[in-house]
Amino acid sequence: AIAIPSVQSLLSQGTPVSRLGRAQGLFATAETSTTALAAGISGSLFSVRDWLPFVSAGVFGIVLIGMLPVVWSAVAGRARAYTTS
Repeated sequence: AIAIPSVQSLLSQGTPVSRLGRAQGLFATAETSTTALAAGISGSLFSVRDWLPFVSAGVFGIVLIGMLPVVWSAVAGRARAYTTS
């Protein structure tokens, strides 16, 4: 929720004015759909074991954090780490 204004700002800066409404609508649709999907999956996991959605979210978060170096290495214009040689 904290990042939503930043994401919407980047979305509006990177989209032509004639397509801005469509882009914002697609973004809102994707956000709502993933929220509903996550709630359904979490409810299903909770029905199996009450701790399962929380542990699953933790493991998923750790995996995503581990993938950050791979994902960010391809970003154009990112700053390289300063190394002393």
